[in-house]
Amino acid sequence: MHLKNNFVCIILVISLLNCSTKNKNDYSLLASLGLIESLGNYWAKIYKFNPNIVNDPTNIAYIDVATPQIVDNSKTKIILISGWNYNDRSNRSYPTIDELKNRALNTNWGHFVPTTQFALLISNYEVYTFDYLTSDPIDTNGYRLRVLMDDLFHKYNNNVIIFAHSMGGLVSRFALYYSERPAYIKAIITSGTPFHGSPWASPQYQKNKTVLGSLANFLTDSEGGRDLAWDNYDFSLNGAFNIKLYNINQQRDRDDLIYALYGEIPGGNTYASDSNQNFLTFCSVLNDFASHDCIVPSRSAILDGNPLRDRKKIGNYDHSDINWHTNFVRNYLLTYINNL
Repeated sequence: MHLKNNFVCIILVISLLNCSTKNKNDYSLLASLGLIESLGNYWAKIYKFNPNIVNDPTNIAYIDVATPQIVDNSKTKIILISGWNYNDRSNRSYPTIDELKNRALNTNWGHFVPTTQFALLISNYEVYTFDYLTSDPIDTNGYRLRVLMDDLFHKYNNNVIIFAHSMGGLVSRFALYYSERPAYIKAIITSGTPFHGSPWASPQYQKNKTVLGSLANFLTDSEGGRDLAWDNYDFSLNGAFNIKLYNINQQRDRDDLIYALYGEIPGGNTYASDSNQNFLTFCSVLNDFASHDCIVPSRSAILDGNPLRDRKKIGNYDHSDINWHTNFVRNYLLTYINNL
């Protein structure tokens, strides 16, 4: 926890002495008073991968919070951004920096860092990752990402590629449209991003899906989760609306930087991979929004109606697979990035 001065330390000590146990509301109160960073600000960090991580893929000593002093101006930069984590809640206590690094490395990218494709990626690019508290609003996290990128990369031109899965693509697009057009961004590659939202995050859809609807309601019960609701741009879900996505989707003049990739499960049962069985039930139910990757309709993942730079189907892969989770997808994404 970053305390802003010694006076704050005294206040915090007194507060803790007056409490028999730590109370999460203490953190919220101190943050609201401006005495410590808000949890979301504290969480939001860009980390840089040390190339030596290929020799010890789970070692958090090989990722560090990025600063302008450690940016290598000789290489193109790749920022990996993962999607929504349903375990996140915005009233939790502050993690340690090692806990944050462990999540950024092992929870978010533990499936990718030990692979041959990651070794190839980090040999040719300077690789970073942005981690954020996904239960916080997507526009707020977009602002946080933009501030951090501006600080790190403002002096570079056409030199930063973002790869963002799912919610990470929404956060990236909000960052793209904050302030002036960022000259350093070369491309934003999204993978299964719910640009128009997902029906699963909409109460109007959840209430008609019995047990699965109740589960979806529980999993999306945070401000960030609710920000994933269907924007109903095509009037396909009676009563649904998402003002944040509706408003951002009216902006189009920077969409030439976005390359939208997606997976698709025809009929809700035609898989190219069985790597993640968790989506099987969700897949068959979402067929009323066909086509889809079990979580995100394809028309949402391609930002239907906006002039993107590129749209491509990776294959019959589900929402999880298309985040570097299968050998085919890893090779596909690596080739796609190399060809930009």
